[in-house]
Amino acid sequence: MKTRSGAAFVLPLAGILALGPGGREADAQPLEVGRIAAPMEELTLEPDTDLGGRLAVVQGTADAEGRRYYAVNIRVMSPTVIAVFADDPARPIEVSLHRSVWNRPEASGTTDAEGNYEFTGRLESTVGIWLKAEQPSDYHLMLWVGEPVPVEVPPIFFDNDRPVRQTAEE
Repeated sequence: MKTRSGAAFVLPLAGILALGPGGREADAQPLEVGRIAAPMEELTLEPDTDLGGRLAVVQGTADAEGRRYYAVNIRVMSPTVIAVFADDPARPIEVSLHRSVWNRPEASGTTDAEGNYEFTGRLESTVGIWLKAEQPSDYHLMLWVGEPVPVEVPPIFFDNDRPVRQTAEE
């Protein structure tokens, strides 16, 4: 019996890393670094009967200090959308996304000329969202997490007498 190079280690390693230190789930919220004055609120994802998946929508006002939000228990196989809509497009809102610490964003951007910012992708475990603005700016924040996408994993081991399957569709 042979293994494909590295493939036997990728999936188990990904699972271990997703669990965080000590093989348990990561902390329930992004870690604090020093003393940050910006208010922080957990987003509660509720079932979305229109789109499926789970949804959280909040409205607020961003300022120079900012407002922080976080959500937990997001699975990497679930499509995720984070959208920020500035009520006044002339007052842009800075958006930063954080995975494990607040002082280092994983992604960032600003609302565009129409007042919109969108992140579409997949996340794992916890996400932090920090909204700031030079002058007070009202916004709506939406976080949508879809149902996990099923994936068939191709075999990792193969017999010398049979050809190797290259994809799950074969």
